[in-house]
Amino acid sequence: MGPPKTRRKSNGSGIDKKPNVALVRESFECAKKVLELDSDEVIKKMSTVEKSNISLIVDYNKVYEKLQDVESSANNLKELNSQIELLNKNLLAAENSVTNLEELIQEVNGWSLAIEKAVDERV
Repeated sequence: MGPPKTRRKSNGSGIDKKPNVALVRESFECAKKVLELDSDEVIKKMSTVEKSNISLIVDYNKVYEKLQDVESSANNLKELNSQIELLNKNLLAAENSVTNLEELIQEVNGWSLAIEKAVDERV
């Protein structure tokens, strides 16, 4: 006769509990592994997004600094434009004065010629 046969306990459905526990454990381990892999992938993607975000922030700061420089230059140009307009008005006033002086010189020259002619006629 051979060794005695041992009976496994059954839950009444004819399915052995020990293999079910092993299946549940194996399923749990598979699900755990899938979640770990998914988590690793999500962490990698989040890291990529974070790096991209940091890069965009650095780029934004560079653009912001350049825009501040442009704004400063624009304000300087406005100030220079105001100065140029003032100088232009002063130049126009000086040109008008020169024109008036030229007219006065011509008038004085005319008087000088008239006086010179009158003196020449008396002599």
